[in-house]
Amino acid sequence: LRSPVDVAVTDDDRVWVVDSGNHRLQVFAPSGEVLQTRPVPGWSGELLREGYLAADGRGVLLSDPNAGIVWSVDADGRFRPLARGLRFPGGVATSGAETVVSERD
Repeated sequence: LRSPVDVAVTDDDRVWVVDSGNHRLQVFAPSGEVLQTRPVPGWSGELLREGYLAADGRGVLLSDPNAGIVWSVDADGRFRPLARGLRFPGGVATSGAETVVSERD
């Protein structure tokens, strides 16, 4: 990991980490074994991204402040935009039925 930003644990005990310095999400088993490494769409170059995670029962939600997107990432690591056009999404939380995203100036 290089510059990890946030972590979330899903119902199946997988540990998801925003690996900002490597522009990816990493998923670990409870034993620490790497299960998946997924590049985040649009993340490249030297700019560090401050994406934040919330477990949602199907995978995780990832806020992408630079792109103004909240991604839904399923257990297989597929990214699907959940919300676009946000000003600068920061923290994200979900209860399963409701999702809350904080926007920053």
